[in-house]
Amino acid sequence: MKTVFKNICTALTAIMALLLIMPENGYSWDSAPHNKIEWGYDFQQAQELSKKTGKPILAHFYSGYCNPCMMMETYVFPNPTIIETVQKSFIPVKINVDQNQAIKERYNIHSVPFDLVLTSNDQIIHFARGGQNVNGYWQFLMTAQTKAKAFQMNPPNAAPPKPQQIPNNVKIEPGGACPIEETPSFDYASIPAEDKARIEFEGYCPVELERRLLWVRGDYNNRYLFEGRLYLFSGKEQMEEFKRHPEKYAPAFQGFDIVTWKDRGEKVHGFRYFGARAGGRVFLFSSEENLIKFEKNTRYYLTPNNRQ
Repeated sequence: MKTVFKNICTALTAIMALLLIMPENGYSWDSAPHNKIEWGYDFQQAQELSKKTGKPILAHFYSGYCNPCMMMETYVFPNPTIIETVQKSFIPVKINVDQNQAIKERYNIHSVPFDLVLTSNDQIIHFARGGQNVNGYWQFLMTAQTKAKAFQMNPPNAAPPKPQQIPNNVKIEPGGACPIEETPSFDYASIPAEDKARIEFEGYCPVELERRLLWVRGDYNNRYLFEGRLYLFSGKEQMEEFKRHPEKYAPAFQGFDIVTWKDRGEKVHGFRYFGARAGGRVFLFSSEENLIKFEKNTRYYLTPNNRQ
């Protein structure tokens, strides 16, 4: 019932996340301080370590322009529970799809972020497509652990098959995903300041999000003002569809955090990073704490508001 969305991170955070320095001798999983995930960046080395330790590989596919990827760097990977689980049970490796074309094509990766758990001999155990919050990613890791143990107890008798290809139509996990081939379709810097301040979803097309759960950039030439917020669309057809059914694509409560409003009477605009779907509408929240409150007590927050 929920679909979690991610708000844009600063360019500095993204750059720092992508410039993590590897230990001098590669992986240090066995002596990691456990205050961060000790990612490797060499897939072949990850396979060798997987063979040596028996741990499955956790391959995280990402790109430098992908906002959900940046948000996982900021909010998910630093979480102590996530760090402990990954360090204890997996050989973690990051794969930049812009720099590893062969591996991307090998596993048929068409969008990021994409997390793939597999054995050292290319047996796929589990995978997840799209950005996730801490709870969603922890559940993903738990499922992968269970499947990995079952796989070890009952390994296939036949010779390892060729690497399995991920189908294009797999379910996208909460948070949406970014098409790898995507490039910005407009010059954000050239947009008038007045319009910048009221752009919803950071300029991503709400129709593409609803239809395909993909974060596809909108075009400023295809824009429409609704309830004081400016929406950008990937094409004219998407814009016309929005005009016909704006309530289907625009966030409820004009994008304000309904938890903050109902609990404290304050109107605070939510972020696409923290969002949930309920009653056929998208609700945005200003923090993960409020998102969790909404998920635990949805009926309460969806009842008519007594604040006027």
